[in-house]
Amino acid sequence: MKFAMNGALHHWHARRRNIEIREAVGHENFFLFGLRAEEVARLKAVGYDPREPLMHNEELRDVISLISSGHFSPGQPEICSNR
Repeated sequence: MKFAMNGALHHWHARRRNIEIREAVGHENFFLFGLRAEEVARLKAVGYDPREPLMHNEELRDVISLISSGHFSPGQPEICSNR
C-alpha cells in the first residue's frame, strides 16, 4: 500500500503501484529527479564527463561555488567544501 499527501516527496521505482500514484496525483504534480534507466544507458554509451554541465551553465557554477565556499554553512565552512 502506498500513500502520498500534499507536498509529499515520494521515492519511487517505475513499478505499477508507483505509476498508479503518479497517475492519481496528475503528471503536472509529479517531478522526476534523476535519469530513467534508458537515459543512464544512453549516457554510459556516449561517455560521461561530470564537469560538462558546469562548463555550459553559469548559474550552476555559481550555485556550486556558493555551496563550496561555505555560504550556506556559516561557522562550518568546511562542511560542504572540497578543500
